[in-house]
Amino acid sequence: METANELKKKLTTAEVKLRQITSTTLKDMKNKLKERAAEIEVLKEMVKSANIQSKSKDIDIKKLKDRIQRGGGRSRDHSEGSPGSR
Repeated sequence: METANELKKKLTTAEVKLRQITSTTLKDMKNKLKERAAEIEVLKEMVKSANIQSKSKDIDIKKLKDRIQRGGGRSRDHSEGSPGSR
């Protein structure tokens, strides 16, 4: 049977190993968290850019619809010179 001192040594060794494993795991998790946070920021910027592009396209579409409703999509200068208007 092991003596009390041997058991204490084993317990101390196990505690040190456990602290090392915990420390290493914690560092790895912090690094992964930083990477994910950086990825999230990139994705946020991509979404912001896509939203701006979408709003721009919506404005362009509205302008084209307004132009079509006012004059069929052509200005007067262009329609007077076209072969079909003579």
